[in-house]
Amino acid sequence: MNIPVKYKLRKAAAPVFALVLFAFAVILLHKLLKPYHINEIRSAFHSIAAYKILLCLCFSTLSYFVLTLYDTLAFRYIGKPLAYGKIALTSFISYTFANNTGSLSILTSSTIRYRFYSGWGFSGIEIARIVAFCMVSFWLGYLFLAGVSFLAAPPAHILSLPVTNIAVLRLFGFLFLLMHFL
Repeated sequence: MNIPVKYKLRKAAAPVFALVLFAFAVILLHKLLKPYHINEIRSAFHSIAAYKILLCLCFSTLSYFVLTLYDTLAFRYIGKPLAYGKIALTSFISYTFANNTGSLSILTSSTIRYRFYSGWGFSGIEIARIVAFCMVSFWLGYLFLAGVSFLAAPPAHILSLPVTNIAVLRLFGFLFLLMHFL
């Protein structure tokens, strides 16, 4: 069997690319932490009460569990069954990457979902519907919470911007909530 050179190059380049990204991350982390001494970081970490760390872990776990429900609802939306364990695994991995890649989140989470769900027999169109459902659901929820927040008690840090005032934020809050009824 003759494997094309293009495929061999791509296969060889993948680990090199991953290594370059890892090196870039280490350099960036080094640059960000340069003003701090390891003892300062250690001291700051140890000053956090154990119950606060435990609460953070509990809420993070709860958050990822809730995020799996987006995919679970998406499968109900497309009318196709899949075991919750497979949905949870895919959702957890995709949101882990999405939450840590910033502006690349749509690309990374969609790619991961495609990789897993296509391997379990779902078509590209079904996966696109799942991704769209998750995105729309997430943003509707986010805008709902922002709308309630802007109406009830606009965050102080936003009010410090020169182009905002309470009336403008409350108007945006109202518009965000109105979107749920349109």
